[in-house]
Amino acid sequence: MRCPRSSRTPSEHRFHVWLANDYDPASYPAALRKPVPPVRWRGPVTEMTDLVLSRVDAEQLT
Repeated sequence: MRCPRSSRTPSEHRFHVWLANDYDPASYPAALRKPVPPVRWRGPVTEMTDLVLSRVDAEQLT
């Protein structure tokens, strides 16, 4: 994943990538009842998803 208007990756800008939504329709009812904070993502992005960029260096955003 590259940043818009830049050849550098988010991590080169000192951002960490977090997975916020996997777009799986089956996950929505549970997410509405009990939202889960974004989880740190270290793998490649291979399908549509919402990502959060943060400079927080932790395993989970609260």
